Amino acid sequence: MDGNDEEPRRLGTPTAQRRGLLTVGALAAAGGLTTTGSASAAATAAAPGTARSGASRPPRRYAAGSRVPLTRTGATGIRAAEILLPVRDTPGGPWTSARLRSDPFAIVGLSWPAHAPTPRIEARWRQTGTWQPWRRVDLLDDRPDPDHEASPRRATQPLWVGSADGVQVRVSGHRPARILLSLISPESLPGDAEPPPPPARGAGPSPRRRADGTVARPAIRRRKRWGADRRWRSGKARYNATIELAHVHHTVTGNDYSRSETPALIRGMYYYHTHTLGWSDIGYNFLVDRFGRIWEGRAGGPGKAVRGAHTLGFNATSVGISVIGNFEQVKPGTATLSAVAQLAAWKLSRYGRDPLGTMKVRSEGSDKFPRNRTVTLPVIDGHRDTNDTACPGRHLYARLDDVRREAADLIAAASAREVQVTSEPSIAGDPTPGARLRVAGGAYEPADATVTYAWLRDDAPIKKATRRRRLVTGADVGHILSVVVTLSAEGYTGTTRRLDLEAPVTATPVLTIAVEVLERTARITVEVAAAGVAEPGGTASIRVGELTHEVAVAAGRAVADVEVASGEHTAYVVYGGSDLVRPAEGSATFTA
Repeated sequence: MDGNDEEPRRLGTPTAQRRGLLTVGALAAAGGLTTTGSASAAATAAAPGTARSGASRPPRRYAAGSRVPLTRTGATGIRAAEILLPVRDTPGGPWTSARLRSDPFAIVGLSWPAHAPTPRIEARWRQTGTWQPWRRVDLLDDRPDPDHEASPRRATQPLWVGSADGVQVRVSGHRPARILLSLISPESLPGDAEPPPPPARGAGPSPRRRADGTVARPAIRRRKRWGADRRWRSGKARYNATIELAHVHHTVTGNDYSRSETPALIRGMYYYHTHTLGWSDIGYNFLVDRFGRIWEGRAGGPGKAVRGAHTLGFNATSVGISVIGNFEQVKPGTATLSAVAQLAAWKLSRYGRDPLGTMKVRSEGSDKFPRNRTVTLPVIDGHRDTNDTACPGRHLYARLDDVRREAADLIAAASAREVQVTSEPSIAGDPTPGARLRVAGGAYEPADATVTYAWLRDDAPIKKATRRRRLVTGADVGHILSVVVTLSAEGYTGTTRRLDLEAPVTATPVLTIAVEVLERTARITVEVAAAGVAEPGGTASIRVGELTHEVAVAAGRAVADVEVASGEHTAYVVYGGSDLVRPAEGSATFTA
């Protein structure tokens, strides 16, 4: 989409504000991230304001009363502006910027050179014509480890403000000479929407185990799905030698976003990390939304040990998983917790880690543990265990034991031997009322595995149909029958097989042929009866001698009047069947 296309809906509109899409907090609150140079960062060791591919425009100063335009960055759905604030010593109090008017924005972030002193920053913004109270903007302590990825800027958490069109900044304490103010407006794009998941079919083979006994990879939406612009990245992905820990974060964004809004939220984080902070990429390895969907974060391959920038001092042997939301405010849902557990189990099982255990790891230097300090951490930990932060929020942190147990259960189930199907079973028998279907064949290892059966009609369980054989009834006509074969054995992981008939059940008809002779005319009446079909239709071919009549079958009856000579005759009837009733033939002999 270019600047001439129809405007997509901004997440910072009043509607989004009411929904609380990101609420207050950091789009990147919990983790350190990756690098691209950008217009806003002055962060690439180039001169401040050097623009990168995809950047909005170089940062500039604006006089009091000026209106700040937000510029679209390619087809990413991001509009942004970067403003240089010349902070000065102010006798007797903090330095306060002029009030700036702007195009609508949703995110405020501030950054300064990494070597400069750390200030105390407050901000306020204008919504619907009213200036809001001053609010402290928290420091973003999560950043790349300096030995492995340049982190040229310090920053605040990107603060979600809903929809605003004005901003003012107040700086006190230690004051850098220049602070960069970033205003960001993430927009939803048409491609962000995806259809709802299809209804689940009946039981099938378990997707949780790989042949090597590790947990199977869960469904992961790749970077292309959320619209990652590869031009925003810089450098190549770096890889760790192993994974010992899974660090759990939250993004401190809102909790009421829709399915289609998730990609725009991730793009907003990606922009702040790469353009504002100058990191090489988004910092989290993975993100999980409130619907239980897993998204690939930092590039390099979800199956590889990509070095992230999510947990300062502890990125060297870990994977970073950030849940999109603010879990100081709300409790995480079951789908979200399960997705975190599945993701952690998949990554940790490949390196033989116990989700219920601990690991001794060496800090590379964080705000909580100095460089080279050996720290004992849970294999699945919360960000607050390694850094001076409230992340991942009190409600999510309180549920990490549940995540650990579920991950451990998944690893145990995957590592256990699975009942093997050495010869596949099949359905045998005639699928018509009065006949019996049965599960035929099938050989399993161990040979004494317990086998149970559950018959289904159009995916719905049939009451009391739990044996190997089943009598087909009239209620089955027109429906697909299936059977789920479940195998279990002590000391083994169970498995299932689902067997489906290829076509619906059809009834075998009974033809009753009656002949009434009146002088030289024989009235031939054919009655068609079929179990499960109240009034069969179709056509019947009635032949007497050389004469053939094609007659419609209506309400299960066909009638033909045939001229006949004196003597003995035979009426031959061929019923052509219907969608629910099979073809049939019959005959009747009569004397005229």
